[in-house]
Amino acid sequence: MSDRPASGGGAAKVYHFPRIGLALWAVDWLLGRRRSFAGDSRWTLRDVRPRPRAEGEEHIPRQGPFVLVANHYERPGLNTHFGGMHVSQVVARRRPQAPQVHWIITSEWFGRRLGILPVPDAFWRWTFRRAARVYDFVVMPRSPERVMARAAAIRRAIAYALGRGGRPGEPLGLMPEALGKGVLIEAMRGVGLFLKVLSDHGLPSCQWVSWSAKVPSPPSLGPPSAWSCRRRRARRSWIAWRGNR
Repeated sequence: MSDRPASGGGAAKVYHFPRIGLALWAVDWLLGRRRSFAGDSRWTLRDVRPRPRAEGEEHIPRQGPFVLVANHYERPGLNTHFGGMHVSQVVARRRPQAPQVHWIITSEWFGRRLGILPVPDAFWRWTFRRAARVYDFVVMPRSPERVMARAAAIRRAIAYALGRGGRPGEPLGLMPEALGKGVLIEAMRGVGLFLKVLSDHGLPSCQWVSWSAKVPSPPSLGPPSAWSCRRRRARRSWIAWRGNR
């Protein structure tokens, strides 16, 4: 994604949800009714002017499962979820017969505020669980101590990607950095091993980069990759990975 416009002019400074659509979404969210994230992404971004652009769209597989690996980009006026919506919209446009991406999302936020009012962490835990139910996402517990819950989330994500109960595999999305930054940072521990497992099962990975209009030469969505590894002794675990084109 680039929030540089598709043609001339400056980038949109602030992205927001349409009010009427947000009200309808809130009803389904409270009731726990399923919604299409690809569809909601389309109506959320349809009135953004200038439109953000996508490069390398042709590298998205038209059929079959794959892993979408995106950076966790954020800037004032553009929260990370808008980047996720944009790439989900691009995937849906590329493969209308199988448009949905099952995103792996965090379980909670800490220390957030609405204006000057602090928001209890328990509220965010409930919010993310509800969002996962509405959109068929996977909630990854944030605390490393919740080993069993994190293992269950990984099993569920793998089931989405490889197929389950006679259903074919579907695209899986994740943002390995887990934090919104203006520059790329190291992925969370364990992400490399997870990607390697999926790669060993034949799932290609597509790397998606969200970037600012200030970047003079944007990276693009490259062709699908497999993953290999090398071992570092420093942490006694498989933590360093690279994508092979």
